[in-house]
Amino acid sequence: MPLQLGRLTNLQSLPNFVVGKGSDESWIREIGSLLHLRGKLVLSRLENVIEAEDAQWANLKCKERLDELVLEWSDNTRETQLGVLDRLEPHRMLKILIIRGYAGLKFSAWIGDRLFSSMVRVYVGKCEQCQNLPPLGQLPSLKRLYITGMIAVESVGPEFYGETQDQVFPCLKLLSITNCPQLEGKFPENLDSLETLRIIKCKGLVISISNYKQIGALDIDGCKVVVKTSGVEFELLESLQLTNISEVKLQTGEFTKGLRKVANLTIGGCEELTFSLKNEDRVLQHLISLDRLVIEGNSSLLEKMGKEAEELLQLQILTSKLKYLELYK
Repeated sequence: MPLQLGRLTNLQSLPNFVVGKGSDESWIREIGSLLHLRGKLVLSRLENVIEAEDAQWANLKCKERLDELVLEWSDNTRETQLGVLDRLEPHRMLKILIIRGYAGLKFSAWIGDRLFSSMVRVYVGKCEQCQNLPPLGQLPSLKRLYITGMIAVESVGPEFYGETQDQVFPCLKLLSITNCPQLEGKFPENLDSLETLRIIKCKGLVISISNYKQIGALDIDGCKVVVKTSGVEFELLESLQLTNISEVKLQTGEFTKGLRKVANLTIGGCEELTFSLKNEDRVLQHLISLDRLVIEGNSSLLEKMGKEAEELLQLQILTSKLKYLELYK
């Protein structure tokens, strides 16, 4: 970075500030006087901030025109001082927060504070030493939440949902959790605004999909248990992908009847589910909106599905909709 960048006191755009190692480089104090920054600010190589007081001089609370803040550590093998993250607290009207590579054992108290009433998107990734998730359920306007690579987190509890009497995640539309192999527990079942749920490689999680009334896309891969109670219909669900799930608890004969608007269906590596489908009568006739079907299962299921598809195609029931059909062992 250019030296003495802090003298550009009227600077409005600084997409990425790479933190140097000392006063002879562009250290983090340089941005303290840049009070007119707006839009997106990325602070990278934050592992170079040694003293927490230096982070305080970044003066993020006074940069009230910033909409998006990215805090990024490139070296997460060395434990980061919690005090550094504490002092990087932004102003309360921030809309997007992204944290990557933070190596502290826990997050700062300001992350998830309900006073960040305008925050709509949060990404937390590759924070491999953190053992708990911040209370993001308290953010009243949060719509999109991404959690990835949090390999030390073992449970989801009140510290994540937020100990509040209000509804948990009242505005959340997208929830994505990827590659958290030790994560255990259950997600809140009454996420009334949730439209997209994506859970990948979280082999300890138990997920109930029965109460997601607004769900439009479900993608669950490599999890422990998926539960769907009988009588549940997904009125808005258009895409469903269930793969490599240890246990799928369904009411026999009820699975496909609630999937009338599903256009994209992928099932693979789910022995209980493929067995259930095998015993259902005329599976495809319930999937009246289907245009893409991918199923991996045992040979008897594939034979059954293939015969039904061929019959329905001959009757011109699927010809107007089904564009992609793949059945394989």
